[in-house]
Amino acid sequence: MKNKKQEKILLTVLFLVLIAIIVIPTLNNELKFSKLVKEANVCFDSKNYKQASELYDDALSLSPIFKDTESVRTKLSKAKILNESIDNFNKGMNSYKNKNYESAVYFLNKVPKEDTENYNEAIKKLKESIPLYNNQIIEKANKAAANNDFYKALIVIDEGLKYDNNNKQLINLKNKYEKQNSDLETAKMEAKAKAEEAKKEAEARAEAEKYKTKKITSSDNYNVWRVYLKEGEKTFKINVKDGEEDNVIVN
Repeated sequence: MKNKKQEKILLTVLFLVLIAIIVIPTLNNELKFSKLVKEANVCFDSKNYKQASELYDDALSLSPIFKDTESVRTKLSKAKILNESIDNFNKGMNSYKNKNYESAVYFLNKVPKEDTENYNEAIKKLKESIPLYNNQIIEKANKAAANNDFYKALIVIDEGLKYDNNNKQLINLKNKYEKQNSDLETAKMEAKAKAEEAKKEAEARAEAEKYKTKKITSSDNYNVWRVYLKEGEKTFKINVKDGEEDNVIVN
């Protein structure tokens, strides 16, 4: 009886130790999780979204099963969005101040509605930047077209249409340069075809002239002629005036 009692006590102790091994680290991680989330929330409320994102990430890396993990994931997603938005807003505003309207349009267009603090100002500056950017687009496109680089001009115009796709001035300019580009390409193809045809005709004339019988000189009552024979032929015929047959020498 005594041995059985000791055995039960030993099993109970082992069970409790096993439970402790499993539970204590979990409890410890849960405490760390709660601490990190609290720190992240403080950073989030103070608009330090970058630091908040890092702390939320650290908290979620401890375990995906703690309570409130779904709300932490939501906060993490929002913190990342706002952190990126603030970065884009600042870059867009700096570009606007430096009159780099292409860059301003690009970055300000990336500020989402979730960024309630900066969204309205971003939209305001975006509306101011687009017409100014279009003017730069038109200037660059016209410059390229002046050098007959209509392909480049069309690429430039398409960049402007990405942000202002109903702009009639850009659309009309695109239609104009598309036609001129098509006409230029057609003219190039026709010129190339004519050049190739002229080359073939010149080669044909040169070939015919090469094989044409020519009198080189006359001396000692003999006429010297240049005659080309086609490869593989062993005989040829020359027409000469009557009475001059004896004056023909073939080497």
